Amino acid sequence: MPVSARSVLTRPNAILTLATVRRRGSERGRRARQVALVRTAVIAIVA
Repeated sequence: MPVSARSVLTRPNAILTLATVRRRGSERGRRARQVALVRTAVIAIVA
């Protein structure tokens, strides 16, 4: 999970992906957004 978090930090593409998923408005998108938020929170806490 730390590796994924780092990749999310180093890759701005993740933001674009989230935006694209958000447009689709699928349940998967909502889950992905929640996971991204959790990862961001974890990164903030760790860092």
